[in-house]
Amino acid sequence: MGLGTCICHAQQAKLDSLLRLNANYTKEDNTKLDILNKLADVYFYMQLDSGTLLCADRAIVLAEKLHNQRALGDSYTNKARLQFCKGVQYSQVEQLLQKALTVQRAAGNSSGIATCYLNLSKFKSGDEKVMLLNKALDLYKQTNNLWGQGQVMILFAMYYYLGSNVQQSFENVEKARTLYIQTGDSVSIAECYITESAAFYINAEYVKAIETAEIALKIGLATRTSGIIDGAYISLANVYNTTGNHTQAQQCYFNALKMAEKEGNIQYQSAIISNLANSLIQLKKYNQAIEYVEKGITWCKVQNDSPGLQYNYGLLAEIYAIQKRYPEAIIQYHASLQHGIESNIEIGVCENYTGLANAYIQLSNYDSAYFYIKKAITLNTSVKSTLLDVQIYIRMAALLKNAPNALLQKMGIRPEKRYEAAIENLNKCLAILKVSGELNYQSEALLLLSELYEKSGNTKASYDSYKHYTIIKDSILNKESAQSVANLQIQYETEKKEQQITLLNKDNELQTKELDKQKLVRNGFVAGFGVMILFAGLFLFQRNKISKEKNRSDGLLLNILPAEVAEELKSKGTASARHYDNVTVLFTDFKSFTSISEQLSPQELVDELHACFKGFDEICTKYSIEKIKTIGDAYLAVSGLPQADENHAENVVKAALEIREFMKQRRENLGAKTFEIRIGINSGSVVAGIVGVKKFAYDIWGDTVNTAARMEQNSEAGKINISETTFALVKDKFACDYRGEIDAKNKGKLKMYFVENNRSVL
Repeated sequence: MGLGTCICHAQQAKLDSLLRLNANYTKEDNTKLDILNKLADVYFYMQLDSGTLLCADRAIVLAEKLHNQRALGDSYTNKARLQFCKGVQYSQVEQLLQKALTVQRAAGNSSGIATCYLNLSKFKSGDEKVMLLNKALDLYKQTNNLWGQGQVMILFAMYYYLGSNVQQSFENVEKARTLYIQTGDSVSIAECYITESAAFYINAEYVKAIETAEIALKIGLATRTSGIIDGAYISLANVYNTTGNHTQAQQCYFNALKMAEKEGNIQYQSAIISNLANSLIQLKKYNQAIEYVEKGITWCKVQNDSPGLQYNYGLLAEIYAIQKRYPEAIIQYHASLQHGIESNIEIGVCENYTGLANAYIQLSNYDSAYFYIKKAITLNTSVKSTLLDVQIYIRMAALLKNAPNALLQKMGIRPEKRYEAAIENLNKCLAILKVSGELNYQSEALLLLSELYEKSGNTKASYDSYKHYTIIKDSILNKESAQSVANLQIQYETEKKEQQITLLNKDNELQTKELDKQKLVRNGFVAGFGVMILFAGLFLFQRNKISKEKNRSDGLLLNILPAEVAEELKSKGTASARHYDNVTVLFTDFKSFTSISEQLSPQELVDELHACFKGFDEICTKYSIEKIKTIGDAYLAVSGLPQADENHAENVVKAALEIREFMKQRRENLGAKTFEIRIGINSGSVVAGIVGVKKFAYDIWGDTVNTAARMEQNSEAGKINISETTFALVKDKFACDYRGEIDAKNKGKLKMYFVENNRSVL
């Protein structure tokens, strides 16, 4: 019989013994209290959550009645660690641990105080975290608690690898492993391998990261410890994801997610879902990725998990940027940035800065792009991430290529030297990538380098760079093809491991009907949190707070203004009006709105308008159309500003068709309780800017807007009426019926057309 089986049998035997003792012992005294706390500890180890909570709550009541401070502190700790794993807000868990620390101090219980310091360190950062860990270590040494000393070493190892001090991380892992070998604790030894795998991963030693994770997986399977199996699968998935084996990574994440769902461990599920979304992004399954990210955001909000929100909002921003939905990406980057600053996640904040810089470059807002590149450069001097160096060099090169001369002079670069400076940045970038071998960034850098050489007149260098780019691009495609071929082997290996897990679970059922779950280690609260840091993309959990009101106001500003205008308003206090030559304006209103509204209660009317306009908002967002405002039952939006879009007319007509279909469906479902819509569209030039001082608003003006309003007024229920200028832009893509010249108020006779459908779907 192996050590893992012995551990499982021993825990079940211990549980059976304690249950008998608890049933037979009826006195409400310190002996009963000791039984309840031991039961809670064993239940927690075996992950029988209802038993843990019941025993912990009963123990708290009895300890208070008996004035037993030491037992009360243990009871608070038992309850805190269960609440942590079940996704209760961190602030509530921290409060319970602070209570435990207070009563353990009053009782003079050194071991209990040390455990409180250890657990509280998860909610701190920097010097405060180190201080708590050192206090715990001193007390564990005084009481000769080897397991506690090992836990401190594990948490120090995590602290160091997240701070990029990988060598010290390895040293602390080895110290922990030595201690656990003395105690014969195979589960904690497996935890050492998972932590070591994370350090190898951070250090880009991917082969060693896989080897150590596989050792942990073997121990997890042998000991039937679900937390270790989870941790090993996700350690492997993180490496596969980074090295481009996205299908294999995805399968590992799904394996871990199945187990976490079975355990009911919200912490693991939340972290796994975030990493699974990241894997789906690499596989270009963006809609699925968005679904998982939104789940992750929901769970993180429930838990008040600021680091988790930073990570998930960052993923959502990345997806929008890939889809060229840059205004939406900017909003999500700012949300991620807010939580990154709040949680002091410097790497995440720096990535937000480079993401914002890229989005603003794509929107031709070069001043804002330069602002965030400077922030990224400053922060990365302390982060010292070569990956961030790569991102900064590429963004700076793109900025130098496109920035107006005035900005270049502000940057200290002569306009005639722009291409030379940009090429210098890309060569630094490629020198780093030559070592790391990361293909996607190489591809992006080489394509941009080819364009820069061409603009600078160096045709041969441009050709050589483009040739190198095509080789790298082919390598990426070949890698994807090879991965598809490897899927059968991955499926075989995965099914083999799943069969092992299934057999082990069946064996557990034969051992006992009550034993349906296993725990990571004796103190799963300690180990679970540590492994979760790796699960959640290796971001730090810290509690340093900044002013939330400023971030809230920024969010509100982005909700009522285009991102570029909001940024200008924040930086300058004003935002200049701008002229846009090529835009398309959309106007809608509801036929017989007054008569229908009289048939509805005020609340029904507001609810129906909200439902309609919410649907319009979502459709406009899909086509990168900027909503301007609603005026009663009218809805005004525009495409082609603040960023230019050559497909502005096509996008608006597509949106109009979807809006018409949306309202048709509502009419079929709700009948007279909703409205019939009229839509008008016109293309041309407008002026856009902020009006007012109090309750200011972003608005558009010009004859183009007035004509769009006339198109809507002369439309019919369920029809899309477009002007001659819009028709000229979309006639090859949409089937339209010419209505003739129709008299429009204050405009005279205007040629008008009804859009019937999209030619591509005929």
